[in-house]
Amino acid sequence: MDWADDVAYSVHDLEDFHRCNALPWARVFGERERIIEHAAGSNGGEKPKLKAAYERLRSFLEGTYSALLSDPYEGTRLQREQLRRMTSQLIGKYIGGIAINPDRSANKAVVFDENSLHEILILKQITRDYIIGSPTLAAQQHGQKRIITDLFEALWKGYDRELGYPPFLPIRLRYLAEVKGTSRPRLVADCISSLSESEAVRLHARLCGAVTGSVLDPIVR
Repeated sequence: MDWADDVAYSVHDLEDFHRCNALPWARVFGERERIIEHAAGSNGGEKPKLKAAYERLRSFLEGTYSALLSDPYEGTRLQREQLRRMTSQLIGKYIGGIAINPDRSANKAVVFDENSLHEILILKQITRDYIIGSPTLAAQQHGQKRIITDLFEALWKGYDRELGYPPFLPIRLRYLAEVKGTSRPRLVADCISSLSESEAVRLHARLCGAVTGSVLDPIVR
């Protein structure tokens, strides 16, 4: 399962971020040492294998898909076909990078192809360095954290002991207070985790007075 997650996230993240033109491929291909240094972390002994993995990926991407990665993504039929083909090839390769361990006496149930392991590390590091580490995403995450914190505080302070929930809690969520053994912090956490992103933003805006809305406009349906 861990390997499936690593493959799916590393490959599909690259695909998604390429679609929105968020990946600076010129920098990715020009900053090898930076990427390898970050991917290796404190394990300097892995650098030679990571360098080899980086070069294999660069050869594959620049060789077969240079036109796709050098032009802005506009969603043309050719670009969509190439991107899907690139993703499919990478996933197909990494699916074959894990196998049942034939040594029944070993502690490990599966064995990995070492080349695939290091290539996945490079792909994940590219996402971390050029997407997750970007100021734009950091600002968005800061705002999302603020919303969750404010919602928790508002629901906690607005808790009514007689009702068993805050009086402004959307009706759809009030059944959570009836769950046997539910504590006050558990109720607040469950209410927030039950909201979609857009519902959390709307509820936060209403509770903080950012928008007045209408009494006829339910926040959570």
